[in-house]
Amino acid sequence: AATFLTRTSNDPRSLIIVLRKLADTGHADPSDVLALARAHLSLGEVKMAHRLHDSLSDARKQSAEGLELLAQILRAEGRTVEA
Repeated sequence: AATFLTRTSNDPRSLIIVLRKLADTGHADPSDVLALARAHLSLGEVKMAHRLHDSLSDARKQSAEGLELLAQILRAEGRTVEA
């Protein structure tokens, strides 16, 4: 839903605002949730990124994007061996 914004925005805070509104109104798709998690992660908000990752379906968690996000989260948590 927010593909253009996620590809062009350099401001993670603005991206979070827009994606959160989509999520709160039920209009966010799994790609939006992944982008929201990455934006939180870029601001050092690791716990929020992890919560968003956990909210994804099992299939989405096992996708390439889901696994890459999990690896980024684990690295941010200092769990490089697991990443």
